[in-house]
Amino acid sequence: MRARDTFRAAVRKAGGSVAASKRLRCSRSYVDMIAGGKRRPGLRLAFAIERAFRIPASAWLDVKP
Repeated sequence: MRARDTFRAAVRKAGGSVAASKRLRCSRSYVDMIAGGKRRPGLRLAFAIERAFRIPASAWLDVKP
């Protein structure tokens, strides 16, 4: 499962994008953009997602072997 899919599920489980944005201390629209694939989280937010939802920050990196 990709990080974005896991994030979408975590946002739903948290009670929606408004509740998730409060936990992550960012805007609801930014949570929606990440969940929708329009944005990737920056470093600060990636670590906040890791702490809040246990999705590793490294999962958001776009590294090709």
